[in-house]
Amino acid sequence: MNETGELITCSVRSQQRSREAHLLAELPIRWRRVWRQIRPLITRIQMSIPSYQPTIHHLDDRQMDRRAVEQAAARILSHSEDGEKGAREGSDLSAISAQIPLLLDALTQANNLMTELEQSLTHHARQSTEDHTRLSVVTDRLHDQIRRTRMLPLATLFNPLRLQLREFVRAAGKQVDLELDDGGAEADRQVLERLREVLLHLLRNAVDHGIEPPEIRTAHGKPPAGHIALRAVVSGDYLTIRIEDDGAGLELDTIRQRAISGGLLSDADITRVTEAELIDLIFLPGFSTREVVSKMSGRGVGLDIVRSQVERMHGRVTVQSVAGVGCAFTISVPLSLTSSHGLLLRVAHDTYMVPLDSIQRIIAVAPGNVQVLEGRTCLTLDHRPVALVHLADLVGKTERPATREERRSSSERGRGPLVNGRSSTSNWSLALILGSGERQVACMVDAVLGEQELVIYRLPAPLQRIRFIAGATILADGSVVPILDVVDVVRAAIGIRQALSFAAEAAQPEHRTTILVVDDSITTRTLEKNILEAAGYEVKLATDGVEALEMLRHLAENSGCDLLLSDIDMPRLNGFDLTAQVRSDANFKHLPIVLVTSLDSPADRERGIAAGADAYIVKRAFDQQNLLETIEQLI
Repeated sequence: MNETGELITCSVRSQQRSREAHLLAELPIRWRRVWRQIRPLITRIQMSIPSYQPTIHHLDDRQMDRRAVEQAAARILSHSEDGEKGAREGSDLSAISAQIPLLLDALTQANNLMTELEQSLTHHARQSTEDHTRLSVVTDRLHDQIRRTRMLPLATLFNPLRLQLREFVRAAGKQVDLELDDGGAEADRQVLERLREVLLHLLRNAVDHGIEPPEIRTAHGKPPAGHIALRAVVSGDYLTIRIEDDGAGLELDTIRQRAISGGLLSDADITRVTEAELIDLIFLPGFSTREVVSKMSGRGVGLDIVRSQVERMHGRVTVQSVAGVGCAFTISVPLSLTSSHGLLLRVAHDTYMVPLDSIQRIIAVAPGNVQVLEGRTCLTLDHRPVALVHLADLVGKTERPATREERRSSSERGRGPLVNGRSSTSNWSLALILGSGERQVACMVDAVLGEQELVIYRLPAPLQRIRFIAGATILADGSVVPILDVVDVVRAAIGIRQALSFAAEAAQPEHRTTILVVDDSITTRTLEKNILEAAGYEVKLATDGVEALEMLRHLAENSGCDLLLSDIDMPRLNGFDLTAQVRSDANFKHLPIVLVTSLDSPADRERGIAAGADAYIVKRAFDQQNLLETIEQLI
């Protein structure tokens, strides 16, 4: 398996070499463009070459006029110095003229050589791609075959669990029936080894917390013996295991009280916390609903280990619970951990890799979505706050201080102030959403460099356990890149004992200026929407004047509208008539209106201003900064 990993790395390098070969093959195309430009000039020069050759007249004494000769001799004698200079210039011109054919011939030969080079490079690039394709197919096939030899039936994991469950049941003094269904699934031996501890924790919790004592079950009309089912199914490259019991379910009231006593929830949060957010608390380190520590539970480490182990396997764990009916934990993990795909990131001056399976999504951070709650920077995501950090600050990577030129350049581009060499608004624009369930964080990065298949190499002694580092991989250029441990990153971002805030009022972002954009062109609407949202505005869209009027009335009944940005040439109701109708309505007579149009004649401008527009911007001379400054002045 290790040698196959090396072969995959070679395949990745082969792919990179193939890409480089294609880039080399494109270089002669630049010469081809230059040649097309100078070829007509070379042709004209070649056609006019005879005019540069000196003309020699053979005159005999009988045809020469004596008087003309005497006049020519007098001019030469009176201007001897000028004559010598002219002779030298004539000689230089003759020499240059004699070299022009050689230069043109050299250019022609260079063009022929470039043509041959282009053909050779194209052929080489094509062959390189074919070789990489064959190598990649053989490598993938070999890797799959070797990986299958590491596959073990899930029965090797499930069957020993019966013995463990009997010990749990005997210690708890309960009666439990266990149903096992492995679905004939197989998984990598390494996956099964890691899942063993996870399943033991969940079975122990099901017996201790879920299944009621026989007398209580009988009183609730249930059979004395509880039922626990462990089922597995394979879907694609993922293994899904579901552990469900018919016990009492999660004690939400007990979880709520323990969260309050532990400082995780305030009294104000109690009325607003959702059931999903409450259930998510059971995965926090040190959280337990048991008052007394026993051999089986009460330490508050079980479910924390479950989630951490599953997430380190790039998997997910979810919980479903119904009071009095039972509880179910669903685990989804990859079938193999030897290789996967990762996202290459630049953090400060360093490069890191994050497994794609660990990333929920990548979003652009707009200034209007960032706020400060309880002293922490948060990002509004799906109408709820998510902790926002910069990955460089988290892993302890800082950049050099910004130079005076960098600060000046950043200021001229309208960016925010530079902090540790990074712009606080423009450069911090991409964030990775990491974590699962209600425990998510947004980590900003300096750049996303691309996606690559990665082979995970475990670190040798004594580097097996370094904070934030789960392993390493090798890039196409041979450089070693560390793989981030997403579990460590998420824990460091939110804090192990960080109090959770579920206050709806706090989660509500501050009032954002609302702008209604009206344009029948989807391209223009999208462009203006992206520009305005990046500047922190809330944008509503309409396709023509009629729809804009309806939208304005709707907004007036809700949050209101602060500015109207409209095109002129639109169906049903154009921008001029829309402006006039808006101005005639008492509710909108003071609403700022900006017309952005391709009509740039003085008559159109006068008509727009006469209709009641506050500003008139021509699309041909459209400037993003000018638009934002105009809106800021009007609002």
